[in-house]
Amino acid sequence: MGAVIAWSLGSIYSKYKKISVQPMMGASIQMLIAGALQTLLGLILGEHNNLHLTQNGVLSFAYLVVFGSIFGYASYIYAIQHLPLSLISTYAYINPIIALILGWYILNEDLSINILFAATLIFSGVMMVQKGNYISSSKK
Repeated sequence: MGAVIAWSLGSIYSKYKKISVQPMMGASIQMLIAGALQTLLGLILGEHNNLHLTQNGVLSFAYLVVFGSIFGYASYIYAIQHLPLSLISTYAYINPIIALILGWYILNEDLSINILFAATLIFSGVMMVQKGNYISSSKK
């Protein structure tokens, strides 16, 4: 819960606090610092004892680095500066649905009727937020 609150406050702060750093450079520095601190915490907690490299693990890690961090987070930082926060916040609802679809498509994971209903409900909510943004921006 603390991480969600910190992420939300940081997003709001960075939306309205203008800095002279390029968005991609800022995202890079943030990711490097966070990665170093998480690695240090993992070492302190002894998690390196459970590290076992496999081909699937390395490929998954590479995918997350490229698409989850470099493209994903940098796009998020860019979007914060150019789009309404209400629209940007919908990533938290859409990303898990994308993960479910990829799991179904790539790993043959099951999709139940409950999951499909929930995904439809989430997409409907995101569409309402998008429509609200469109209506409020057209009134300006």
